[in-house]
Amino acid sequence: MGTQYVYLSSCLDARWERRTGIPRVEYEIAREIVERGGKLITFSKMRRRFVPVDFEKDVQRIIRAQDQNLESDLHDPGNGPARLVRGTLASAAARLAAIIGGSAGATVFGLVSNSLSPQLRQSIATRMRLPANVNLAIHYLDARSQGLGGLARWVERPVPVQFQRGDAIIVPGIIWKTEPLEELARLRREHGVLITAYVHDLIPIRRPDYHTDALGVARFRAYIDGLLRCVDTFCVSSEFVAQDLRLFICENGQLEIPVYKVALCANISRGSPARSTPRLDALELEPHNFVLYVSTFSPRKNHMGAYLLWRRLFSARGSHMPSLVFAGQRGWNARDTFTQMSRDAAMWGRHIHFVEA
Repeated sequence: MGTQYVYLSSCLDARWERRTGIPRVEYEIAREIVERGGKLITFSKMRRRFVPVDFEKDVQRIIRAQDQNLESDLHDPGNGPARLVRGTLASAAARLAAIIGGSAGATVFGLVSNSLSPQLRQSIATRMRLPANVNLAIHYLDARSQGLGGLARWVERPVPVQFQRGDAIIVPGIIWKTEPLEELARLRREHGVLITAYVHDLIPIRRPDYHTDALGVARFRAYIDGLLRCVDTFCVSSEFVAQDLRLFICENGQLEIPVYKVALCANISRGSPARSTPRLDALELEPHNFVLYVSTFSPRKNHMGAYLLWRRLFSARGSHMPSLVFAGQRGWNARDTFTQMSRDAAMWGRHIHFVEA
């Protein structure tokens, strides 16, 4: 039996964003496979081949940066590696970072922030608008936690993976470039590598009106067409997606490709400890009497359908009903839906709540 590899694409593409949806699924699958002796790879544009990824140094450090709380970190004087520079040099570098701005400025600021007083650190972070910009905040947190060790990994040139017949590559994310798809097809054709892809849905193809633009739809279609040319099996999360994908395969004249339903699991159990935060406390939710919907707030997630359902429930039962809690970030084209809901004074803030992540 060969080695199992997980090709990380979405998780690394979204490294400077809060972890959502597909990157979260990709990370969880990677973590499970690594625990079982598998390995991680990604596609190197420079090498034009797949190269190894270190789970702890390349993946977990991204996760830690994404999950940190910026405000508490800004006030923590000792969270990070040894100080790189000290005194007036550190202060000057931090002020220069504020002038540079953007991701580069956030990275420089992160490298010297351990040498700053909490007051100066917070002042410059506020000037750079780090608390209000998730992407820049993650750049800062990642650089602060890694120091020069993180910079050294940026310039490393890893040796491409040498695949053997019987090896298997799992593709749990979306591939937006053609080169990795071509390389997957070559590995399958020339080396007998087994390719399994996890398709989450075909919404951009079936309902392009729910996607961002025509270019995004075209890129997604190219990704699915590329998978049809290189995979041995597909995995999906539900029977609906399984049927839709099987139909799509037939519509495009492909040979039959096995499609297996592999349901996604949550790591929340009845034994998970209860935790609270000031934002949750402010909602004043009644224990065991609320429904939690975790998703990016966007039209294709059908928050409007849930809202209308709760509206009907309110008409039938009045205040004797569970609360509905939407949790997630605001996504594409969600303004009108959000505005309509939030103007409903009888429901919003009383029976329907929104916790922005």
